[in-house]
Amino acid sequence: VMLMYHSVIPGNSRPSWPWAVSMRRFRSHLDFLVAEGWNTLTMAQLVAQPPLGRGRTVVLTFDDGYVDNLAACEELQKRNLLTDWKYMLPAWLPESWHRRIIKVLENA
Repeated sequence: VMLMYHSVIPGNSRPSWPWAVSMRRFRSHLDFLVAEGWNTLTMAQLVAQPPLGRGRTVVLTFDDGYVDNLAACEELQKRNLLTDWKYMLPAWLPESWHRRIIKVLENA
């Protein structure tokens, strides 16, 4: 299974646009994956060795590099679901976000 997230909006309320989920909803997705015994793979791992017959496997992807997706990756890291991740640093991000991203990557 592959789950793609476009944007994970902070908070609990339902986002106003259909391509986003709230952080509360995203956390419930992660809780479900953990409770049901899903294993996460990176895209590279999936391509190198397809998990046929190896149980429940999921690849989580985030597109467009929205800053809110960084918080989503931090949630994955807290639940030990994060095996590997890359985050592009767009030039328009404030300096404080660059420092936060570097700190998260160093602790991964």
